[in-house]
Amino acid sequence: AAPLLALGRPLTMAAQATGRPLQRRVVRLANSRVLHAVTHPVPTTAVYYGTMYAFFLSPLYAYAVTHQLVHDATHLVFLAAGYLYWQPLVGGDPGRSRRSHMGRIATLLVGSPFEGVLGVVLSGASWSISPVNTVAQTQAGGQVFLAMSMLASGLWALWLGWDWLADATRTAGRDDRRAALAVADS
Repeated sequence: AAPLLALGRPLTMAAQATGRPLQRRVVRLANSRVLHAVTHPVPTTAVYYGTMYAFFLSPLYAYAVTHQLVHDATHLVFLAAGYLYWQPLVGGDPGRSRRSHMGRIATLLVGSPFEGVLGVVLSGASWSISPVNTVAQTQAGGQVFLAMSMLASGLWALWLGWDWLADATRTAGRDDRRAALAVADS
């Protein structure tokens, strides 16, 4: 959900759907140093993958399974961490944290092994991650997590490559038109 939320350009939509004073605040937020620091690749990558490890490899998962409010809160934490990670990678909102296409693909590919390792650890677990799950269920969940995370990473890497190609095509067309106008003017 987080990359799709980022693709939806929530800051741009909020600015377009509000009055002028709130639009100014949204634009200031999008260009703020705070948002730039919060969406920098190092902390967002650490928080994004760190929350997964902290949740699944600590007693937090078992606690969340038996406490609905904590369970719901973890969904919000995962969504927020995911949004902060994915916004600079695939999001369309303007901001100071926009990275090059190669930087975005590199960020995704550097982080993918962390998900893979977590999936492998859970797949080979000799313990249950909660009292309501068996060891076999934990292992099956780890296998599903591994497969789905690798599939998602691969698909998003392809999407980023396609986006890079589309941007290069637009840039080349714009440069060709400028060159043609320069020749025509001379």
